[in-house]
Amino acid sequence: MNLVSHILLAAIAAGYVSGQCPDNSANVVSVSLSRDGAIVPLTSGAPAAATTVTIAGTDLAVGVFPNISSTAVTIGTAACTLVSVTTTDITCTLPVSANVVCQDRVATMLVTPSNGTGTPCTSPSRVDSVPIACDNPVATVTNAAPSLATVPVYGGYGFLTLTGTNFPVADNSSVVAQVAVNVPGIGACSDVFVQSNTSIICSLPGPAPAGGLYDIAVSINNFTVTGTPKIAYGEPNATISSIAPAAGGSVPVPVNSTCAACVTGAAGGPVVEIMGSSFGALNKEQIVVTVGGAACVVTAVANDKITCTAPQFQNASAQTVSVTVNGDPATARDGTTSGLKLYYGPPTVVPTLTRAETGVTIFNATGQLTFVGTSFTKPYNVSDTAVNAGQLVVTIGNTTCAVSGVPTETQFLCSLSGGLAAGVHAVSATMNGVGLGGTPFDIAVGNPSAVVASITPSVGVLGLNEVNNTAVTLSGTGLTGNAPQIVVKIGNDTITPTAYTRSTIVFNAPSKNESQAIPVDVVINGYSAVSVSLIYGQFYSPVVVAAKPELNVAVNTQPNITISGSGFGNNPGQVMVTVGGGNNTCSVKTATSTAATCMCPALPEGRYTVVVSVNGKSSNDTVELVYGTPLSPVVTSATPSLAPMGTVGGQIVIAGSNFGTNPGQVSVTIGNGTCVVVSATPTSVTCSAPGNAEGTYAVVLAVNGRVATSTVNLVYGSPLVPVVSSASTNTSIVPAAAGQGATLTADNFGNNPGQLQILINNQSATITGWSGKTITFIVPSTAAGSYPVVLAVNGKTGSTVNLIVGDASATISGVVSIPANIPQDNYGLAEGPNVTVSGSNFGNNAGQAFVSIGGKPCPINTIAAGSIICRGPALKAGSQPVVVTINGFAARPAGNSTNSTLTIGCPSDPYCLECPAGFKANNTDCVFDQDYQPALPTGPQKRVTTRLAVSDKPDDLELAAMALAVVSAAQDEASDVVPGTLAFLDGVPSFTANAQLRRSLLATPGVVEINTIMVFPEGTDAAKIDQAVAGARQAITDLANDPAFREAFGVTGVKTASSDVDDGGDDDKKKIAIGVGVGVGVGVPLLIAIIVFLVLRRKQQVVQPGSSA
Repeated sequence: MNLVSHILLAAIAAGYVSGQCPDNSANVVSVSLSRDGAIVPLTSGAPAAATTVTIAGTDLAVGVFPNISSTAVTIGTAACTLVSVTTTDITCTLPVSANVVCQDRVATMLVTPSNGTGTPCTSPSRVDSVPIACDNPVATVTNAAPSLATVPVYGGYGFLTLTGTNFPVADNSSVVAQVAVNVPGIGACSDVFVQSNTSIICSLPGPAPAGGLYDIAVSINNFTVTGTPKIAYGEPNATISSIAPAAGGSVPVPVNSTCAACVTGAAGGPVVEIMGSSFGALNKEQIVVTVGGAACVVTAVANDKITCTAPQFQNASAQTVSVTVNGDPATARDGTTSGLKLYYGPPTVVPTLTRAETGVTIFNATGQLTFVGTSFTKPYNVSDTAVNAGQLVVTIGNTTCAVSGVPTETQFLCSLSGGLAAGVHAVSATMNGVGLGGTPFDIAVGNPSAVVASITPSVGVLGLNEVNNTAVTLSGTGLTGNAPQIVVKIGNDTITPTAYTRSTIVFNAPSKNESQAIPVDVVINGYSAVSVSLIYGQFYSPVVVAAKPELNVAVNTQPNITISGSGFGNNPGQVMVTVGGGNNTCSVKTATSTAATCMCPALPEGRYTVVVSVNGKSSNDTVELVYGTPLSPVVTSATPSLAPMGTVGGQIVIAGSNFGTNPGQVSVTIGNGTCVVVSATPTSVTCSAPGNAEGTYAVVLAVNGRVATSTVNLVYGSPLVPVVSSASTNTSIVPAAAGQGATLTADNFGNNPGQLQILINNQSATITGWSGKTITFIVPSTAAGSYPVVLAVNGKTGSTVNLIVGDASATISGVVSIPANIPQDNYGLAEGPNVTVSGSNFGNNAGQAFVSIGGKPCPINTIAAGSIICRGPALKAGSQPVVVTINGFAARPAGNSTNSTLTIGCPSDPYCLECPAGFKANNTDCVFDQDYQPALPTGPQKRVTTRLAVSDKPDDLELAAMALAVVSAAQDEASDVVPGTLAFLDGVPSFTANAQLRRSLLATPGVVEINTIMVFPEGTDAAKIDQAVAGARQAITDLANDPAFREAFGVTGVKTASSDVDDGGDDDKKKIAIGVGVGVGVGVPLLIAIIVFLVLRRKQQVVQPGSSA
């Protein structure tokens, strides 16, 4: 029988005869898609190209030679074009035109078998509906659990259960197709079955080539699944290096002292992380962890870390940690399986940390450090051969130093991998959250920029030839306190310190036999620190110049001061400062050869001598530190060292009193600038003045904040031009005599005698005082003669007078009075008119000239070499002698002249009177001259009308006086604005009685109207004219409001107005020329005095016949 017959008989025996559907449903076992020989995933929609679909299973067709045309395959509703069909295999092509419909990343594949005669077996019991993966399922494997507790290397490998997410499944039907599970290095899992969207099972392959860890690779629909578990075959040889609370867990690991069951360990302790190697990954079922014999429930596994929930214990203890991977015990650092301990509670014996050895001269934050201390392996009274690095935490700065190696009881290693900047970084070490004992220290990285601030001997003074070496303490910053990184040298001697901290080094100073200051070299991590010198004996002689506080020193406060001077050395540890002696010691902070800073004690108000001692040698200076305001400074002058004072500033000396002795507490400002104080005594301060523009600036001096009660102005440049009016003496200035005093009267010389200079005959006069407009001085010894008194203000001179030394040989040639006839004193005159004395050699200094007429002084108005004008006294009629003295020497008549007498009285008329222009004599009074008509000058004109409210009608004399004052005031002010302006009275002033007020028997109130014509020079600008008129009106208003004027004339109010002048004029008004030209230019104040005098005289005299009452 041939092969075909055998096959046919087999088919008949099996029931696969043509025309009959299979008894069993079609069963798809696997599906794969390929394109050009490469496996491709199934994706929704149209494929990128025609895709071959290969289906394997059972009962996929009937008969030995199934009818291909009656077999049907659809994938996601898309028809797959059949290529070949057998009972166990179907091959079809998914065309480009296909539209695969997927739902939740799964497509349904329907396989309908043929009955062999071309009729499909469409009965639902025969069609296989298979969910297959579509698109990327984005699946994740989270755990791989072998069914065997210990997976062997050879034989009996068991099943593998993969747990994860997004495994493809539809309608609770597993997707067996397109899911592959491989163990690289061993082979593929067989019997892969998707149980649910979170579980896949398969049979593990084997044998493994060797014991160890193997990855589990999972792909679905040709997409790699996230998560790669590692499982152990045989012995993985895992190691455990440390155990510590997980991030966010409790540190230290606590004890539960109230839990009875916790004596031997009870569930519910802290979550911990065990670090090591060869644990696998995502294979927690292969990991068994115990702590103290109680289970630590594993929750996560990575190849180098196991996370588990540890048990609780009742007492502080070190509990053994045991880890097995696939039944193989892991080894600890010490090579044993019990060498790792989890610490519970605080250590019963706290280890100490004393230093860190870097192993290199300069440590730069990389490499191993050896930490030295005690009890590292006995924190819980149990001697362990290994220390739990997970609970021995070392940080340097902000960087963790990973503990490595096998610690001993006295040392352990840790490794740094960089990340620390140059400088000093604090070392912190804890065991189970409890800080290690020992003196804290730092690690220096690179150049720590260390500074030695001071070195303080244990004795007050470091002397010579000390028998026992004296202990000294070196203080500073960046010193680390880490002995292996520190080297100390004194001169050429290398010193072994006895104690260290981060900021101090203690050592014994070697003995020396001569006074000296020896540099102390401190090397930290190979770099020399900024350092100071150690002083032996009295090597320095300190000198104190000033003590400057940061702020003004209030009473009972502790001021910080800077002491300047010399001979302080540079070691504040050997500098002592006292204020006021006794126990009033300042805390010295810094010292250089020329300055020391310190904080002084709180003291009551007063002045305290500052004494600086350097290694026992004290200063002898008298600088005082002022607390409060016991001093009231007074400034009398400010003298530049270089005169005259320019605008660039320079050194000045301020004279006065109560300045104290401490320039550090004296402040000086000039204008808005600071004058930097250089030195101070109780009566003198020297400072460097700032630059200023030309001008005068107040010199303001303060002592500890208390400002001087008087001040002067410092002159920059030449803003002041002094004007000397006289130089008077009490006695005659005789030639070649010393110490003769004089008084200078002047204006515009400021108030600072320090910038004043008086020169006489090119010799400097000593200034003895000044006040207001006078300066007193000593006349230098000089020969007879007449010498200009030169007054200079900051080098600037102005007008002056001559000082006569000795007899000037003055002569009198004549005496003239103005007016020619002088009235007698029985009129009640206080003084007479001006008198002119002619002669020679009078000089120009009224201060040395004296004139008397009839034995009464004639006050000098002006003086020149050939004439003196003085105000004559009131005298009886007759011939009176005229005496002139110059510098105390009487002037002699010139030649045979007899004109040294003056005739008093009117020769012909006992009532003679000289009246000014525009007035005429009326018995004893000057009244308006109605017939006087002056010729007005040409030029622009303005009229100013003044209305004065008066309490009583004035008489003619009062009207004349009022008019004279008003016109003069208008002209004085207007001529200041427009020089050359003249004012004239426009008609006779009028009086109008006030009809609204009742007249009394004694008074008739009303209004006086005075019109003034103001004539301006040709071509005067109109705006200037308006300005001058406004000024004139204001001057009249000020005059009318003057108390003396109001009292004299009973003025109660004033109004002024201005208008243009009518060229046609008014025949009823006549312009009377009165004004400044009358009476030799008397001003308004003098006019008021004249007016008051005239009115009072008028009211006091006896009414004469023919006069107006």
